[in-house]
Formats: sequence, structure tokens, C-alpha cells
Amino acid sequence: MILGQEQDSLGTKFSSVESFKGKMTRFNLWNRVLNQTEIYEVMTSCTEFAGNVASWPDFNKGIYGRIKVV
Repeated sequence: MILGQEQDSLGTKFSSVESFKGKMTRFNLWNRVLNQTEIYEVMTSCTEFAGNVASWPDFNKGIYGRIKVV
């Protein structure tokens, strides 16, 4: 899974002008649609929520380039 970059071919042909510029935090991916209560809990709680397909810590090992991790 690639975040913040558009690719022209599978796994290759990345362009810096097409890269995401901004802030991203706590990306999580579930294999189902969350209901309204779950969405509210995720966005307002200090509890660590983790997606069951991918969660924020899964991406730490693949971070490279001019990225500032805060």
C-alpha cells in the first residue's frame, strides 16, 4: 500500500510533482464500513484505534524521502 504518491505503473514510476504535500496522521484501514458511533469514537478519543487491514504503525518501516515524522 502506498500513501501520498501516485504511481504510473505498478510499484514504479513515481513523480515528486505528484506526491502528497501536507500532514497525514493515524491512517487506519478496516475491511468494513465503520458505523457513526465508531467513527465518532475514533476521531474524538485518545484511545489507540487500529485498522484491522492496516494501521498507522504499519507504515513507519516504509517511510523514506524528505519526510518529517513528528
